[in-house]
Amino acid sequence: MPRHEQPVGGDDAIAQFAIDLRRLRQKVGSPPYRQLARRALFSPSALADAASGRRLPSLAVTLAYVRACGGDVVEWEARWHALAAETAYCEPTSDGVDANGNHPPKANSAAADAAPRRTRWPGAVVAAGALALALFAVLWLVESVGSDGTSPVIPHVTTAAPVPGNPPLISPVSEDTYVSQLDRDVAKGALKELLVCGSICATESDAERRVLLKFSITELPDSSCVSSATLQLWSRTTTPESNIYTLHRTDPNSWSEATATWNNQPTLGPLVASRPGSPAANWLTFDITSVVTGNGIYSFQLRQGGNEFGRFSTHEDPVANRPAEIVVQYTQPGSDNCPRASA
Repeated sequence: MPRHEQPVGGDDAIAQFAIDLRRLRQKVGSPPYRQLARRALFSPSALADAASGRRLPSLAVTLAYVRACGGDVVEWEARWHALAAETAYCEPTSDGVDANGNHPPKANSAAADAAPRRTRWPGAVVAAGALALALFAVLWLVESVGSDGTSPVIPHVTTAAPVPGNPPLISPVSEDTYVSQLDRDVAKGALKELLVCGSICATESDAERRVLLKFSITELPDSSCVSSATLQLWSRTTTPESNIYTLHRTDPNSWSEATATWNNQPTLGPLVASRPGSPAANWLTFDITSVVTGNGIYSFQLRQGGNEFGRFSTHEDPVANRPAEIVVQYTQPGSDNCPRASA
């Protein structure tokens, strides 16, 4: 039999948040956290910690918990943001969890148990910290601004140096979704997270997930020459280098995010690029210069050969606001590197 949870201590808003999460689980029969983890795609310990009342869980874990229990995700997301603002919560990198959804261990659990649940920092300390962060951001921006004075772009892989006077063209994803071998007829285009994993994923067989991406590039000048093109996705979790990602072309007319499922996914096209896993809170980048030759619609499928989830932001997630994108460096027609087409 599953062990009974310890009572939630305290009577503050975070404690009530945890109690309500537990009630949500009770409404679906109080399934063991190990069973709930298979639906939520986070580890049992991360889900149990979310309902412990010790701290405000990350948004990703909260929504996964609620979704696995059949709760109202929109309502709980609004509630989480209100509570995060009330408690001055700062979401940790990679949702405060490792690749398996586990929270980092506490440095001294005995001391932590004796200490108050949350520290209310004096206003002066908070202000000083904010000032330091702001100064760091300014210095980073100063060092990152190019010689042409354009705003910095988060680092990405290129095959040619940027051309002065031509800022990169950034085209965000127009459609993104993933398909799952577990629920073969379910479209997932409205979700706020993309999942990709190999055929044996999180210890489950036949559980592969594949990501579909579609981009519309429309703003390249006529007759310009593409110097480099990079596809990048914002990674929300760390995946080991042994997890190899492969990017393939697909027919853009063969799928849409509203209807794509495992059973009707597009035919896999040629391999474009591959790369190992990478840390969380970073761009996972692919050199697609060989594919992008000008304006047009470009479609890709992302696969992974490992057994640990890769999680990426979608364009439906306004909080993260880091959709996948293609970054294009180009030269104007008539330059030394881009002869003007003859009439």
